[in-house]
Amino acid sequence: MQGPFPARACEVAAAADLSNRVFRPASQFVRGTMHLEFPLVFSEEHPENLWIMKDGEKVVSLVGLLERPIFLFCHPIRTAALGTVCTDPDYRGRGLASQILQKLMQHLRQRGVRLLIISGNRSLYRRIGAVTAGLVRWVSAPARKASAEQREGGWTAESWVVREATPQDLPWVLRLYERESVRFARSLSDLRAFYSALPHAYAGARFRQLWVAEASGGEVTGGGAAASGEVTGRRGSPLVAYLVTDGPAPATAGVGHGVDDSPPIWYALEWGGARQVVWQMARTLAARHQVVSINFPLPETDVDLALAARQDGVDVDSLPLASWSGTFVALDPAGLVSDLSPLLGCELTRGLTEALARGSVTGETLPAILFGASKGWWDGDRQAWAAKLSELTGVSGGFLLEHPLPLPLVWGSTLNFV
Repeated sequence: MQGPFPARACEVAAAADLSNRVFRPASQFVRGTMHLEFPLVFSEEHPENLWIMKDGEKVVSLVGLLERPIFLFCHPIRTAALGTVCTDPDYRGRGLASQILQKLMQHLRQRGVRLLIISGNRSLYRRIGAVTAGLVRWVSAPARKASAEQREGGWTAESWVVREATPQDLPWVLRLYERESVRFARSLSDLRAFYSALPHAYAGARFRQLWVAEASGGEVTGGGAAASGEVTGRRGSPLVAYLVTDGPAPATAGVGHGVDDSPPIWYALEWGGARQVVWQMARTLAARHQVVSINFPLPETDVDLALAARQDGVDVDSLPLASWSGTFVALDPAGLVSDLSPLLGCELTRGLTEALARGSVTGETLPAILFGASKGWWDGDRQAWAAKLSELTGVSGGFLLEHPLPLPLVWGSTLNFV
């Protein structure tokens, strides 16, 4: 057995074939599409995004990853996102994927990566120290009631119209994304790769769509206009907002079954720009495509989208907190605390650093402490959370209650992990 090691360009096709056989089997799919869904991972230009093990010339296990910083309120954290972990059925039970993960984590630590975001919560990930973290409230945007003119026409609001994105929109979408306070470092080539993946099967019978709201009576400026949805005549982006959802299956999709049975609910995977417009975009799209609602995983920090929902009569505050579906590993706990020190403040930074040194806080508990989780003592009960964290760190509970914790995390469902 050879490996683990980064793939070479000549091994990417074999790795994609293994991924297709595991995740897109012929019994369910007309053709394998993993390499089309995730072009940033299965890339001959960047084969180092695949780590593999081989038996002779055969790729028998693989892990896909992308190394990208994330920004929390302008503070960068070196991060890697991981997924498409699979092993050939004939080689399972030998710990091959675990070997790759251990070697890969060592490699990422040497590169100074602080945080590992994993797409999934399998026991395989739990064994390497991955924990659930990240808190959201699932908020439903119900379909709008539309007039006959709207059903037949352009589905316009007073100052914008919603439509599918085109390649020409991507630079403007990226500008909106770069205004987000919590985001990945994303390039235009990343976004174009994501756009190229839109027509291909995703998660069985669900498909991604990128929608934009275009200003119809002017252009949107930056800053306050992006937050409020104000449309002005000043020079700027012609796009007010964008929204990524799962959605209808294109007729050309290579899926053998399940497409017509998709549930009448879509999910918002990512959004940016004016939040009032994002919310009404979702309601418009739900009405247009005859789905009950589009459901948002709403972080507590997205106060503008929560306000838009409240103004529509949604009781956001009564909705329970839920954990993001992925898991996280603090590869360098002390480094992660150091990177976040401007957000944590001197007192909590010092307390967490000392707690890590004496072992009362560990690399496994740190992500949930910083970012929140729906299980454990940090499940949204701020009083209990502050009391427990005060006990572990020696930091005053009053300071913790006044601090903006838990911190938000990027929602990790789109753009090939990014």
